[in-house]
Amino acid sequence: MNEDYEILESLKDLKLRGVRYLYSKYGEGMVIVAFHMLGDTDKAKELVYDTFWKLWRENKFTDVTPPLRPFLYKEIQRASLKTISPC
Repeated sequence: MNEDYEILESLKDLKLRGVRYLYSKYGEGMVIVAFHMLGDTDKAKELVYDTFWKLWRENKFTDVTPPLRPFLYKEIQRASLKTISPC
């Protein structure tokens, strides 16, 4: 969990290494989540990549507290649902 605090500090400071580290630590697991919802590996990978960057660009990590996994899981689910049924 200490890693999550370090990642969050980098993300809150909008440091690029923070989003890279976030993806290296959680990307694969979130791709599995997206794949189960989308049924397509390439789409799942793209969705996770895009979602992580979007969260970072919009500075969505300011109010997040560790652990990061539940927050990311929710965001990936939300993005997957938007892809399945855009409204």
